[in-house]
Amino acid sequence: MHGESIVIEIPIGSSHPSVRQRMCLTLCGSNCLLNEHANFVFATPVHSRRASGFLFKTRNNTLIKKRKHFGNMSHRLAFHLIRERRPDGVVAPLRECRCSYEMPFVNGQAVLQSVRSFRRICIDDYQNLNRTEALLFLRKARSTLLGLHRLGIVHGDPGAQNFLRSECEVSLIDLDDVHYTGKLGSGWEMRKFLLRTAIPVLKGYGGAGDLATVLTFRDLGAFAVGAVAHFFWRFRRLCTVFRDRACLYFSDRSVDRTPRGAGND
Repeated sequence: MHGESIVIEIPIGSSHPSVRQRMCLTLCGSNCLLNEHANFVFATPVHSRRASGFLFKTRNNTLIKKRKHFGNMSHRLAFHLIRERRPDGVVAPLRECRCSYEMPFVNGQAVLQSVRSFRRICIDDYQNLNRTEALLFLRKARSTLLGLHRLGIVHGDPGAQNFLRSECEVSLIDLDDVHYTGKLGSGWEMRKFLLRTAIPVLKGYGGAGDLATVLTFRDLGAFAVGAVAHFFWRFRRLCTVFRDRACLYFSDRSVDRTPRGAGND
């Protein structure tokens, strides 16, 4: 049954159940979660900066999503720890197979109000929070992310689109890129959180003083170190490219200067 493909017809979105789309699903084995397609209610398209796909809503009020990392040991260990320790605010996976995982359906609202596409560039619009709500959201989102770090786990994509807010809590979703590092902190991930969540959410009405009330000096220091390390890595990569291009150029010049017939003596 491994590698077997099935074709299903399923409604796209909950608002138009009569609109159905045919799609092909590849099963990873006899215990594949996608083999329970008879229990699917509808599919929701998911678009991100790096990938696209579908979320399948089931009659058990859960979601099934295709996973990106097949057989990655650090990813599997992170799933095991999240399911066992249940860190606050993290939507823990319920079941998993080799190609997909199942998680509870969270009735929350994304922080971004809309995502408009202009020349294939996603523009996030953070205008549905006031200043007090934004600060409260960021404090809870930071606390949730640090709860993962205390388990030695990195989320991988702590952007605002992966935090759902309800009246009393903030939920961290999308565990596609989680992996276990064993370290109790992650400077580069806090840098991502600052760039992709804190600054965009506060850009309309906040300032440096508001960031200081949400993030600690350790977070800001980690951001500075991460930024310097990132620019250093980019500089080294640029130097490597120039070096390789120079080697190719001078090797071609040396070949062109070789006298004709020199190898025929």
